[in-house]
Amino acid sequence: MCATDKDSLGSTHCATAVGKYSDVDKGGNIGTLFFRGCIDCANKKEACFALGGWLKEDQHKTLLECEIECCTSDNCNNQTTPTLTKDAITVFTPNVSGPAQCNECFGSNATSCNKNQKNETCATDRDSLGTTHCGSAKGTSRENDGNVTSDFFIRGCINCADKKAACAAIGGLLVNDERIRVLECEIECCTDSNCNIHDQSLEPIGGPTTKPTVSAGREVHYVLFSGVLASVLAFGNILYHL
Repeated sequence: MCATDKDSLGSTHCATAVGKYSDVDKGGNIGTLFFRGCIDCANKKEACFALGGWLKEDQHKTLLECEIECCTSDNCNNQTTPTLTKDAITVFTPNVSGPAQCNECFGSNATSCNKNQKNETCATDRDSLGTTHCGSAKGTSRENDGNVTSDFFIRGCINCADKKAACAAIGGLLVNDERIRVLECEIECCTDSNCNIHDQSLEPIGGPTTKPTVSAGREVHYVLFSGVLASVLAFGNILYHL
């Protein structure tokens, strides 16, 4: 069931996706991804980023490109397999330079996050969600059974040019890592090493960072994951590597 399966990436759509990934554990070898499963797919780019976050935590592979087709009927994702083209959605860009390392942690709030914080090397860490920014994000989540909601706070390396896509990647990561579904996500990003020292309000601790965030001025996105209340039965998540 899309609404409760532990690996479900959403409950609004069924999807078939193909992609190209880099295997961090095998020296960056390139492989091909085939995926079928439940996902929120109102925006295909965000869906691909969610899949990228899920794959990072599940198998420590970096999704580079993605083509995805989605539908809304039960078990409808038996459509013709998409083909990777030159217009494929770019997900993670491991060769794009940015901060060398970022603060990494996870907790229910900034205080609990601080207690287990460590450095994350953006270009090589197995769980890094990108190389262009350091990020701090907070939001609300629920467990897969739908009965318990809680707050979360997370820091780490991330691709943050598109903040909604960045939140989607975090959502995919947390489905796999913490077995929770992100309901809302607010994120702030910066481009210096270890600059993601934002407090609970996502303001930089001790004043502004030395470089602006993604765009001039403060830009924060509240992302509501629309599929969390829907109940759609769909084919379970299946992941193949060719």
